[in-house]
Amino acid sequence: MNGKSLEKMESIASLMLDMRLADLERAARARQESIDLLRGLEVPAADDIDPLLAARLSLRYQIWSDGRR
Repeated sequence: MNGKSLEKMESIASLMLDMRLADLERAARARQESIDLLRGLEVPAADDIDPLLAARLSLRYQIWSDGRR
């Protein structure tokens, strides 16, 4: 193998690596966006309601959300 062939192979390998890194970066951004959106769905607990009522509401919400899936 001469030097020119080796340089071409190195260039191709570098391009392939750049493409894979770009794919990985896109996937990481999409993952972070999903995590951020999920965090936005979290609802802080209400401290001023009866704990029994809060538990019942939580169960009702879980049943409703399971039905939506």
